[in-house]
Amino acid sequence: FELLKKQLPKLRNYQATTPHSNENLHQFGPPFNHRSALPLQQLPFLSKFKTALPLTSPQNLHSSIMGGNGNGLLIPARFLVTIGHLVAIIMIQSTMKSNVYASLGIVETDAYLAQHGNFPHGAAFPLDSSEREAIDSINNALIVSYTCFAFDLLGMIGGFTLFFTQVNLLQIVVHFIGGVYTSWFIAYGWKWQSLWYIVGFTNITTALVEIMMLLAIFAFKIVIY
Repeated sequence: FELLKKQLPKLRNYQATTPHSNENLHQFGPPFNHRSALPLQQLPFLSKFKTALPLTSPQNLHSSIMGGNGNGLLIPARFLVTIGHLVAIIMIQSTMKSNVYASLGIVETDAYLAQHGNFPHGAAFPLDSSEREAIDSINNALIVSYTCFAFDLLGMIGGFTLFFTQVNLLQIVVHFIGGVYTSWFIAYGWKWQSLWYIVGFTNITTALVEIMMLLAIFAFKIVIY
């Protein structure tokens, strides 16, 4: 705006004191007056920009700075939803035994009593190998989830996919669903097998999109970011 303020008075004075020859018209475009303002795209000092910014209103300027096409709202929303989903996944580390017991058909009270040699129902307590297998499977699912989050955060923090509206919308919707289902998985003690479905649909999906975008940008060079 400061550049515009400095140049417009010079342009007014030049056109007020100089006859409009063909050369002048070629240089400055149509005569400037308050009823027919010279389009910003035709001003010589804006030619260095690849595209003229829509400076007609503060809203357009803010949209351009924040990415345009609605990304001014999508970018912070994507960050918050992704981090929220990641926090929910991290919390599984402290609640996984509840999910293991739910899948093995026992409650935590029975597990506690069985560990102290006083299992009240007289039935054989599930083998330690079954519990260990379930915990290993949960840990593997968490490793896959963390790997997928690494690609998501790389594309977001690195800015490689941060200004693509479709990618932002996909990330927001999928990570929101993933955060909700992960919270339910923790709060309601779902069976541990459910975690693989959550990771598959809400982590692997977004990671594949990020990987394809990175390949399109750096390997195939068919997308410019």
